[in-house]
This record gives sequence, C-alpha cells and structure tokens, in this order.
Amino acid sequence: MPGPETPTATDIAVAARPYSVADPHAEPVGRVLDALGTTATGLDAAEAAARLASHGPNTLPSASRRSALRRFLAQFETS
Repeated sequence: MPGPETPTATDIAVAARPYSVADPHAEPVGRVLDALGTTATGLDAAEAAARLASHGPNTLPSASRRSALRRFLAQFETS
C-alpha cells in the first residue's frame, strides 16, 4: 500500500493531464471546456492542426497478437 509520500497511479495521471481539472466528470461543462481550450462546437481547423502537429494523431498502439500455436501451447503452462 503506497504511503502518503508515494504518488498513486491516479496522482500521476492527474499530474500528466494537459489541463487542470482534477475530476472533469464532477465539474461544470464550461469549466472543463475552458481548461481544455475548446468550445462545445469543438476546435477550429487551425487549432486542430496545431494540436495534431504537437501531439500526433489520436490513435492507440496496435496490440501484438499471439499466434494460434502460442495460444494453444499456453494452455499447457503451469501457473
């Protein structure tokens, strides 16, 4: 169990956010939009292009797949 001086995963995630709203689900929409630097209608084309250039595309890394043989053999591994 982490002590008070040890940051938790939540602390790290909150610190890494590019905006300062700790719990966006509990905040008014306007405050979250302001913190994100956007509006209810979204980003304009120039801002979207700037964020794409600085942060890259909004994609997840592809997961590596195990081959059918590996999955089959994994059934015989002991835990």
